[in-house]
Amino acid sequence: MKARKQYLVALLLSVTMLFCVGWASGGAWKQFWTRANGIITFGFPGDDLDLDGGKLILDADSDTYWKEYSDDVVYLYIAGADRFQFEALKFQSDTSYGFRIRTSAGDASNPVYTYASEANTGDYSPAADQLAATAGGVEAERIIEANSVIYTLTGSTEQDSVTDATTNGTTTVTKTGDNFLTTAAANDIVLFWSGTTTADYGLYEIRTVTDDDNLVLDRALTGSVSDMDFYIFRGGQIQSANMTALPGRLSADTMTYAFTADGDITTPLTGTVILLDGDNDGTGEDIDLQDGTTIGQMVILVAAADIDAAGPDNCTIDTSTDTTCTNCPAIVFDTVGESATLVWTGSTWVVVVPRQDL
Repeated sequence: MKARKQYLVALLLSVTMLFCVGWASGGAWKQFWTRANGIITFGFPGDDLDLDGGKLILDADSDTYWKEYSDDVVYLYIAGADRFQFEALKFQSDTSYGFRIRTSAGDASNPVYTYASEANTGDYSPAADQLAATAGGVEAERIIEANSVIYTLTGSTEQDSVTDATTNGTTTVTKTGDNFLTTAAANDIVLFWSGTTTADYGLYEIRTVTDDDNLVLDRALTGSVSDMDFYIFRGGQIQSANMTALPGRLSADTMTYAFTADGDITTPLTGTVILLDGDNDGTGEDIDLQDGTTIGQMVILVAAADIDAAGPDNCTIDTSTDTTCTNCPAIVFDTVGESATLVWTGSTWVVVVPRQDL
């Protein structure tokens, strides 16, 4: 009986040694054990795991691991290199192109980069090669890579998204099978953003909704293709770098018209502010103004350089050859700094601010 008890005690001790190892650390004894599912637990239940500057290795070849780099600074090493650094209020990567956060594209109501207190305000990608900012669930700004233009769409509502529309070099755009009579209306804004004819990218105003398949825009498209994509927007404030296509809006975009002889200002007008640059050749020139591009378009003509009556080298704006101007006074610039402001009514120019001498 005594021998049997000794055997059982020895067996119990052997089993204990297989699963429990003690060691001294700072004067305290701790243990670890392995469970049947392979999980290794250090210390007594509830104790901390103190690596004391060592590595927490995550892979078989020991080159991916967590490590404390310095006090309160932890590095994540991947393939043997420190890829990410974590501090109390900072998370960064010093590796070239190493810090990328990839997620879904999101939408105006659910931006992918947002804030804890306001989930519907932030950034998202509405389409390929586009970045948009949304505020309160409403798209406020869009950046389009294809033509490097920022469109501000504050308060505007998207009415329709159209793909593979057909253009034929006129003001008409066609999408068979759409429902334009329901989704679009006159004065809505069309934003072309994708397709073969990149020169046609930008904002246009709808003049007429012909039927469910056809829209008439404020100016002609240059391409004859069948793969143009666009959005239809309504309301709010819709602006871009060149606002000549939008009713009654000024643009910060300027156009310099340099001349050495009589000539025509480029049509269609591509800017709101037209800077006139003469040549000081001792003779005056006549410059023909062209029609406007949309009702309410405002054009400011400015004598910007090399226009001097002492030359004499003045500049006369002709508003009768290629366009009309109702009850317009003579517009003759003979001093740098003079200007005149006109508004296009849809059929004629009207002078709002006559020539101003400084």
